[in-house]
Amino acid sequence: MSESAGRAPPLARTLAGGEVLWLGDLGSSWLLTGAPEWWSLRQGAGGLFDRDLALEWRRRFGVLTAARLVRQDVDFAAVGGLEGQPVVGRSSLRQVCASPGGPAWIVAPVERLEPAAVAEAASVWRPSARDIVPAPSDGRMTQVSAYALFSCSRLASAVTPAASAR
Repeated sequence: MSESAGRAPPLARTLAGGEVLWLGDLGSSWLLTGAPEWWSLRQGAGGLFDRDLALEWRRRFGVLTAARLVRQDVDFAAVGGLEGQPVVGRSSLRQVCASPGGPAWIVAPVERLEPAAVAEAASVWRPSARDIVPAPSDGRMTQVSAYALFSCSRLASAVTPAASAR
């Protein structure tokens, strides 16, 4: 995808400003977005040489596990098994966006989203080249038809007064 002619410029313009959390990505989303990644599995490797980076990576991992966006056992990173990735709902997206120092954007395969969550996307991006990712349930590979792009500032302002009063 990153080498196809129509790939990143529209996506990079849409996701301008701030860090991006790309759910299910293995650490190369910055090639498509031109934006820094908020969290990825591969970023944890740099923490080996910097305690502060390791602590921040772990804190962000904690935010994602609390929101049920990644598996809670970090061992899945070592064995490369991404199977069992949960389906993503609106509350999970809002929880990550509301976290201190949260991402500006969240990108998620539409196949991994609850229908109500897709409705909250700022836009939907269809890649010009086929993208294949591990399936949520059995670890097999599946094609992604589109990605939902969520603006964390928009999600934060979409919280209803009744929900914020609780």
